[in-house]
Amino acid sequence: MVEEDAESEVKSRSDIESPLIPPLESEEETIPTDDLLDDSKLIEYNLEALKLYDDAFEWLSSCGQNPLKKVLFPLLRPKREFKKVAAFGDSGIDIYWCATEKVIFLIPNGTNDFSKLIEIARLIENTDNEFDAQKVLKDFDVQMCVQSLFLMSICHFVLLVQPSTSLDVDLTTQFLAISESRKLIMNQLSMLIGSIGAKPHWIKNARIVQPKLLILFEKCGLSQEDLRDFADGDYSRGKRKRVPQKKLIDCMERQIISIFKNGRLIPEKTPTNLFKISDKNAFIFVLQPEESKINEECLPIPACLDLLKESIKVQRDVETAASDRSWLPKRRRAEDMWQEYDSWKSKLDQGEEVWNFLSAHIDNICGKSSRSRSRSQEPVELNQLLPVADILFRYIVEGKLPDSIEEEDSLKAHEMRETVLAKLQKALNPEWTFSDQRCGKLVPEAYKTYLTNLPSHYTTRIHNNQVDQALMMYHGYARGPAVKTYERQLKDQCKEEWHNGRQLCEVRSLTDRHCVHKWHRLPGEAGEGLIMPHNSRTKSLTASTCGEIQVQRDDPFTLEEANFTFYDDLESKLHFKEDKIIFDTYNAESAQIQEVLSHLKLEGPKSQLTASQKSDRENDGSDEAVQLDDITSVIANKDRFLTGIETTDSPKGLLPRFSSWSCLKIGDFSWYSELKGIEQQGFINRANFLLRWDISASCRGFIGYEYETIRGHRFFMQSPQKMVQGGSSGVAAPSNVLLDHEYMPLYVPGPASRGNRSSATVGQLARIWFAIPANCDKVITIRPLVTPGRNAPTFRTTPEEFTLTPGSIWVLRFPFVYRDEQKTYFPPKENNEFSHFKVAKILSRGTANG
Repeated sequence: MVEEDAESEVKSRSDIESPLIPPLESEEETIPTDDLLDDSKLIEYNLEALKLYDDAFEWLSSCGQNPLKKVLFPLLRPKREFKKVAAFGDSGIDIYWCATEKVIFLIPNGTNDFSKLIEIARLIENTDNEFDAQKVLKDFDVQMCVQSLFLMSICHFVLLVQPSTSLDVDLTTQFLAISESRKLIMNQLSMLIGSIGAKPHWIKNARIVQPKLLILFEKCGLSQEDLRDFADGDYSRGKRKRVPQKKLIDCMERQIISIFKNGRLIPEKTPTNLFKISDKNAFIFVLQPEESKINEECLPIPACLDLLKESIKVQRDVETAASDRSWLPKRRRAEDMWQEYDSWKSKLDQGEEVWNFLSAHIDNICGKSSRSRSRSQEPVELNQLLPVADILFRYIVEGKLPDSIEEEDSLKAHEMRETVLAKLQKALNPEWTFSDQRCGKLVPEAYKTYLTNLPSHYTTRIHNNQVDQALMMYHGYARGPAVKTYERQLKDQCKEEWHNGRQLCEVRSLTDRHCVHKWHRLPGEAGEGLIMPHNSRTKSLTASTCGEIQVQRDDPFTLEEANFTFYDDLESKLHFKEDKIIFDTYNAESAQIQEVLSHLKLEGPKSQLTASQKSDRENDGSDEAVQLDDITSVIANKDRFLTGIETTDSPKGLLPRFSSWSCLKIGDFSWYSELKGIEQQGFINRANFLLRWDISASCRGFIGYEYETIRGHRFFMQSPQKMVQGGSSGVAAPSNVLLDHEYMPLYVPGPASRGNRSSATVGQLARIWFAIPANCDKVITIRPLVTPGRNAPTFRTTPEEFTLTPGSIWVLRFPFVYRDEQKTYFPPKENNEFSHFKVAKILSRGTANG
């Protein structure tokens, strides 16, 4: 029993620092005990203030559908004061102190509290589907169970509040989940309690006390007639015996005990049970109808609204009878109504029945006779309980451990807590459990669907198609909130299989074909994996620059391989020694640039000439002065070059590292026979003749636009739509029609296509042949310009124009692949696209040979 003169001993006791909330700044501050504390005017106290009451006391917690402070406090408050003195952090567990009875009430804010409901509603509003909304609700349920596990480790009693005489069927599931969770972390709880030197039986039981379960039902299921005593026909209220209510309570106690036993909550009386049920006193209390009404009248807002409505009605009656002087008593009646509002306090004496119900159990602990209580039910002092409550709260609710705990024990404690949370989530969310089991069985079957008909190595497109097939099978049977989780697991499993040695190298060639090898790295490239060059297993039959030989070439993956290396290697094999046009390319070690640099004065980051030097060079009129500006632009970019072919949009001063064009002299004018045509491999029959070219009135040469397919078919075009057809007469067709056209097509349908526009039958402009006689009196200057598609840039040579010498046969080879700095331009695939790929007039001008 709490000593009556406990306050007199406060000054002699030493202050103990609270591990939960920092102490008050002033030690003289005390808790007022005279005034009735309203919920709307709560004063925030910390737990240091509780040490003023350092006597034996009890902790009483509440849980259930409605908060304890809105059900029990209105019935008990007229004769008792309840003050909110502290709170466990931001967990929502408030601490109320009843100084009159020396009892502390711990009140958690449940999911049915108004503030919690608002928070849940806001979270649900931000969810995408009903499964996410359900997860929000279940997460709050798990949070409440974690709080209940903490409260049942430190409280003497747990008061369960129910709105009616029907017990919530979910309570058995929740209590069983809490009980199983507690068994999992009992060793960790014992370790934590033992680390602060608590009592031995606290360490053994892993909690302060085994709580008793009490249940309060707000509404009685019996009618007024059932509550009356019908003996001798006496219906007077003074002779009510409430025998039916006693029978109701007895019946409900038997049913609840049976439910808890069948639910394995109290299989037998052992200290390891989550809670215990009293054998001596009733553990159920049912509010009488008038007590429920009083409880409702205690709520200020509904009562005030009712009084306001009735007062307005009386005032209206007064206004309608303004001529009648009888309005004065009615007015006094309306005023008396508001004065009678405080009369509910006198009716709350019936709340003593509720306290008598609680005190019957409290007296078993705090009774004067020590024989009336067991060792595990004895009251505890505050300075012993606070450290235990603090360390258990930090671990169970917040997941924190003291620094003094060893690292191995700390890791195991955190691991067990995560296991407890997972177990609670599984137990409180049967929809998730069902969906988890169903979807978990479908993942292996869907994975088999993914593996069906897969090659040894495959691309992203095949991988995505197979994943879609697996997901189609999975979604056909998967149900519930776990669908998305296992969908991600299925995708990750398929992706892991693909990356585990089955991923195909998806680097695409310059003809838009991917490499057929599995993922690898190139020679000289850092990283892991096999080392090998790219290969699409696609070959094409291509002639050399001069057209003398045809060889099989691999699909190129680099521009240098496509337009330079292949042709340069063939020229080396042919030991070609004729003249050729040298195109400008990037050369950082150019001797000409270095010589010019030696004459320049460097000022800052840029090279500049003085004004006198510029004027002298301009007056001299030398070529060096004229070309100085162009050279300077090249010097400014001497460390940069073009990665693609030069176009009309390329930056000034930048050159490609290699030339994608080539112009060779393959022989004298007499090398070509008008009767035989070009006698080389690959030409289609009668399509190997050049066109007559009337350079001037007294000079006739030959010209020919040669097209080539990847199968090695070669042919000349007479016009943009017609192929050359040479006859046995040996008379070649004139080139007037061809040369009069502003543009020639870059691609034409192959002669064997017969209307088919596949890439294998498309002829690409590969060469232009020029046969210039020795007596030509005009300068032949050509200017190659190619536009490979709609909105494509115009590709050109460097220099843009160059001259061909007479008495020779020249061959201008075009690039095999067209690529600028940003993209590669592929051949057309549709009939209406051919007109956008064009070559401008090749002849720039012809002037008299002077």
